[in-house]
Amino acid sequence: MRKVISVSLIIVTSILSAQETGRRTIFLKSGERLDGEVVKRSEEHLVLKVEEEEKRVPLKSVKGEMSRKTADSMTEMLKLLGSDYEWWVTDSPSMVAVFPKSSDWQQRINSLRGFFSYLAKLFSVEFEYEPLIVIASPNDAKGKLDLTHYGYYDDSTMRLFIRSDSGDTVLKHEAVHLFHLEHSKKNGLPQALWVIEGLAALFENATLECGRVKPPPANRSEETRKLFSFDALPKLTDFIEQDFSAFYQNPAENYSLASCLLNFVYKKNLLEKFLKEYSKTCKDDRGGTKALEKVFEKKMEEIETEFHLFIKSLPRPSDLPPVDSPFIGVETQEIDKRLRIAKVIRNSPAERSGFKVGDILISLNGVYVKSFDNLRRILSSCKSGDRLKFILLRDDSIFEGEVTTNGVRD
Repeated sequence: MRKVISVSLIIVTSILSAQETGRRTIFLKSGERLDGEVVKRSEEHLVLKVEEEEKRVPLKSVKGEMSRKTADSMTEMLKLLGSDYEWWVTDSPSMVAVFPKSSDWQQRINSLRGFFSYLAKLFSVEFEYEPLIVIASPNDAKGKLDLTHYGYYDDSTMRLFIRSDSGDTVLKHEAVHLFHLEHSKKNGLPQALWVIEGLAALFENATLECGRVKPPPANRSEETRKLFSFDALPKLTDFIEQDFSAFYQNPAENYSLASCLLNFVYKKNLLEKFLKEYSKTCKDDRGGTKALEKVFEKKMEEIETEFHLFIKSLPRPSDLPPVDSPFIGVETQEIDKRLRIAKVIRNSPAERSGFKVGDILISLNGVYVKSFDNLRRILSSCKSGDRLKFILLRDDSIFEGEVTTNGVRD
């Protein structure tokens, strides 16, 4: 997830290389900072022109080297976070990390260099300056950085903010945004949100095998598998064409769907081919219909049929009701002996009948409802296709209607 969203994409290699010459900042192990221009470099020394003076700097005395912009950004973060933090520069690709001294984050970031290198090959972009990874303790994340969740990528500053008690999943997710959005921003390529968030969700729990990143077969699949069993999946073209605001109205379902769709493309060995084709067509077709049809060599209706078969092959969530059980498509909360509608499943009988989140279910099929057990007993006495009268309380007003039950499928 990101606080700042920018829209665009790229594909194939390159990262800020170790420059032979250029305006750089050198941090010495003594703590001294030198701003200048690297005019010469050897295996043992570099020559740095500081103002009009040339300084010969032994490489063994250098703690780290980076662009001035990143150095200023890092210094700002260290000043804000305090003396309990330290910094480190990665290579291949070159990135700078700030993290708590007492943590194991240097080793954890170092172990992810192969993952970052894969992203560098997948998304072709040359960084103008090194990205900054900021790992902050929960208290500092909230109090000093105003970080209200586990992480986000700020594409205006190329900073990744991560809470120190988060897993590597969060850093992987935000790193995908870094490489992807820098590629798209530099190339002016508009991106659908399902592609932006789907790629990050796809790779967030991936493993590295023989230099390639391999996502798990069912990452974030539970919500999508439930929608399939409730016969509530949106039409594929509607899903990929939805705008940002619509996507975030159902984040759990849409993140799951985006991850599953790209996992489906990945399983067909078409992911890189799709990304390359999408970069050609996204200016005229942001949703990606043309790119999907081109790489699959099929119409969307046929792709959708295959996608549904892929979803059916995913693990069935353990909390799904048995096959053919009647349902109306709501999740509920018991509050003061009343049953509040906590979620209305998209495309479900309840949604079609006008149920809304926050409604209080008063009665169903003529029976007073005050608990989840009441609701379950009422539905267990029904069969798929039954029409049930309901009464809802909404904002102190009564809302009545009928809902037709549907049957859970495999």
